[in-house]
Amino acid sequence: MNLPSKARGVQAAVLLALGLFASAFLVRIANFGFVFVAGVVRFPSGRDELYHVRRVVYQALRFPERLDFDPYVSFPFGARPVWPPFLDWLLAGLARVFVPGGDALAVEHWIVWLPPLLGAAAVVVAFEIGRRHFSLLAGCVAGLLLALIPAHHVHSQLGQVDHQVVIGLATVLLLASAMALLSAREPARSRWWLAAAVGAVSAGCLLVTPGALPQILPVQAVVVAWALAAVDRSTAQERARNAAVLHASAALLLLPACLGNGEFAGTSEYSPLVLSNFQPLWFGAGAIGLLALAALWKRSPAFAARRARIASALALAALGSACALGLIRELRQTLLQAGGWFTRDEAFLTTVAEVRPLLFPGDRFDASAALHSLTLAFFVFPAAWLWLAWRNRRPATLLLLAWAGVFFVLALAQERFANVFAPGLVLTVAAAALELHTVARRRLGRGGRWALDAGLLGLGLAVMAPPVLMFQELFTHSRFAQKQAHGWVPPDSRPKVVVEMAARWLRESSPPTRGFLDASLRPEYGVLTSWDDGHLVRYRAERPTVQDNFGSFADRRAYELAPGYFDALDEEVAYRTAVELGARYTVATVQGSGQALPPSPQSIGRRLWRWLGNAGSDSPALARHRLLWVGDLSGQPRAIGTPALDRVAVFEIVPGAWVEGEAEAGARVALELRLRCGAGHIRYGAAATASPEGRYGIRLPYPTDAPVSPEVRAEGPYRVRSGGKRGELQLPEADIQAGSTVPGPSLRARVRPRT
Repeated sequence: MNLPSKARGVQAAVLLALGLFASAFLVRIANFGFVFVAGVVRFPSGRDELYHVRRVVYQALRFPERLDFDPYVSFPFGARPVWPPFLDWLLAGLARVFVPGGDALAVEHWIVWLPPLLGAAAVVVAFEIGRRHFSLLAGCVAGLLLALIPAHHVHSQLGQVDHQVVIGLATVLLLASAMALLSAREPARSRWWLAAAVGAVSAGCLLVTPGALPQILPVQAVVVAWALAAVDRSTAQERARNAAVLHASAALLLLPACLGNGEFAGTSEYSPLVLSNFQPLWFGAGAIGLLALAALWKRSPAFAARRARIASALALAALGSACALGLIRELRQTLLQAGGWFTRDEAFLTTVAEVRPLLFPGDRFDASAALHSLTLAFFVFPAAWLWLAWRNRRPATLLLLAWAGVFFVLALAQERFANVFAPGLVLTVAAAALELHTVARRRLGRGGRWALDAGLLGLGLAVMAPPVLMFQELFTHSRFAQKQAHGWVPPDSRPKVVVEMAARWLRESSPPTRGFLDASLRPEYGVLTSWDDGHLVRYRAERPTVQDNFGSFADRRAYELAPGYFDALDEEVAYRTAVELGARYTVATVQGSGQALPPSPQSIGRRLWRWLGNAGSDSPALARHRLLWVGDLSGQPRAIGTPALDRVAVFEIVPGAWVEGEAEAGARVALELRLRCGAGHIRYGAAATASPEGRYGIRLPYPTDAPVSPEVRAEGPYRVRSGGKRGELQLPEADIQAGSTVPGPSLRARVRPRT
């Protein structure tokens, strides 16, 4: 049966789209050997996705309840997460349908497959943009590049249940709908439904995360410029009305979710950092202003000239901005606060790796991160952008160029924009390469055409070969992962895997806390962690954490108190801070609080991690902390002072017993306790100096009558010595917990009476 050429073209496009979807999906599940190990699920980065999973699991079990205020965040204060709840609530509803009656593990096994599905769908949308606006071959090249480019893959791989993967798909849908609006063949007055679709996608992006506003601003700017660039007045009026429909549809969809949303910690009711009154005000003002311009241009023939229309738009924009800043007092301050994400005025952001410049991640130029995440295409992009801008000036292409150009600059400024930039990068490079190929073949002879084809093929292989080899290695590791004790663990994931081991241990070995699945209850105690481990420890330990990956954008009080504990040089200061916070346990890593990098060697956080509470080279033993669990991925015993970077230790914060006894004046009194720790041993050693009156006093954290955890217990009494005198000390757990004063052995030499 012979199909018409158009039908054959559609059939070929469908087959190519399915092939790209399958390829992209396969690439994104290459880490299955890391995610599925021994019947449990691990999440790739161990950061933001763990809070999304917490909310999905919570809401799936208590649907249709939403987890809005969470007492397990910023303990002991609790906080409202700055992320909008709608994405997690929708996923929870889907979980109720697809995993009916399922527990947390069943929900995890289901939800990890969503990111690769959404990522593969984004690849298909990018292919369709290239096919519709350039050529079938351009669409194929763009889709294949996006399927392989690591910057896009890392946010849509198996298990990466983060809002970034949804924004990645929403971004290409926004670009596709806006380009369709600008390139539609029907008259401008018939495009209102396309404009409404662009507005709906814009609103959807913001309902996922208010941080999507930078993706929307270039689209708004180009659509307004499209209206102002119209040659005749009637076309300008219709385009302005379409732009107004875009803004109005976004405002109407956002209004119910934003108004009455209340204030979040540290933000105002007009903050663009959270869903607030700002978003409907922004889009609503845009809709009113554009409708006003359309009416103004229709009334007076003076606006027949394009220059007059542009001047009127600029004047109205300036007037509206002045009125908004004048009438809403906190607007200026809240905009400056939002701008802190780019100026890094917010101290927390100086510790976030993803806001570093792409080419200057340290103090010097380093192109390796850009080459790894965005491939060689990143360095080809400037030339491709200039070439396409010169050759193709259709409105839809100009939108793509404007959007890609903005995010090229933003990616240079901050690594976190590499994922958002990826679709614009691949579409620009693919369209420019095909445009160059078409133009050059017309002007070159047969030999020149062969050379051109070979050059472009070589460039394509240079771009695609490194990620292909990387994914081949991922598949190889995943295939044999189950033969290893912990599955396959990439080097940069080792610390997070050990933190997860520690958190799971803490859940099984510490007293449970109220309210993990009932936000109306207040938990009894909290856990201190580095901010970068907070979401992971909270979810896997099912215990509240003082600080987490929200940083200062949850409750700032908890975030600012946490370094008062970890970074303190005096244990008593740290102990008082822990008591103030209601913290009972500490998960100690190489990062300390995570807020001071690198941590001070004398800080409590560093001493817990390196010396496991023992006396260090220049610091005394800790008396208010006792080791409960310690491990790293190697499983091999290491000297206390030379740990592996992936070592994690869990400590309990206790009052400790105060031991008093007698010794020679000014003499050093040493105490030692042999501890069994897992399959090995650790010696806890502490020391004190006797007073001129011959009295010594020392605080001790370990009992001798009971194990402190399933992993750690004392093997006998404390050995006490001073000079040539020796003694033993038994300490009950009850005295440790009560902070009691206990008599210690007398180590003073006895004076024989004269005869």
